[in-house]
Amino acid sequence: MMPRMLVCEHIETVDSTQKESLRRILQGADTDLSQEPMKPFALWTLRQTQGLASHGRRWQDSIGGGLALSIAWPESIERTAMPALPARLSVLVLSALERTYPTLHQRLGVKWPNDIISADAKLAGVLVSRHQAKGLVWLIAGIGVNLLWKEPPQLERPVTDLKTLGVMDPDPAMLVAEIFSELQRLWRGEILTHGWEQEFMKRDTLSGCTVDVVHPLTGKVLQRGENNGVSAAGDLLLQVGRETVPVKIGELSLRRILQ
Repeated sequence: MMPRMLVCEHIETVDSTQKESLRRILQGADTDLSQEPMKPFALWTLRQTQGLASHGRRWQDSIGGGLALSIAWPESIERTAMPALPARLSVLVLSALERTYPTLHQRLGVKWPNDIISADAKLAGVLVSRHQAKGLVWLIAGIGVNLLWKEPPQLERPVTDLKTLGVMDPDPAMLVAEIFSELQRLWRGEILTHGWEQEFMKRDTLSGCTVDVVHPLTGKVLQRGENNGVSAAGDLLLQVGRETVPVKIGELSLRRILQ
């Protein structure tokens, strides 16, 4: 039987929900092993001071206007390979957003490997990390959603928020509950178990486009080709001439090439 999400805690302010999740995992690993083992848990806040983003960057949000959510669970619950999780969870978060706010239906898309996009602007992102504690492997999914920007962000990429998309009074607790519901369905094998990559491709904003695979820190172009979908393992399938080149999830990002 799949364990229920027993702990869903709202924290008024924290440095990082991902860092706090890891601290609690390590603290739990140091307790008496005769006690009941830790169950999956989640932490969320609207005030995160040192949030983590992909590629070692700091997650930039509007203090009080961004939802930061981390969900931690033992790897034994997850039946799929680790590399596919960022892409799979981005589809899951997209679905949760559309179910919570129906006006967003068919207005959102995904960008490989882990972004939720609207009109080429980033609305949300997913970061998955893997940790060991006393022989047990834990996964932490960090999810950030822009609710509203109180001040325009100074970033190198376009971003958006729920308010801009017409959601005037988003209830973050409702969204958190819907993401939990979707994740538990994933654990039970009810959604995205087989054929999730077709669903990703249907919502991929860069599907069929010519893209550059670039190093996100140096900006160096590593490969150019046509975005031809993703594999079951989460690899980007890049069509380069007559060859399909799989690109593994890692320190990479995509840039659309305008024809």
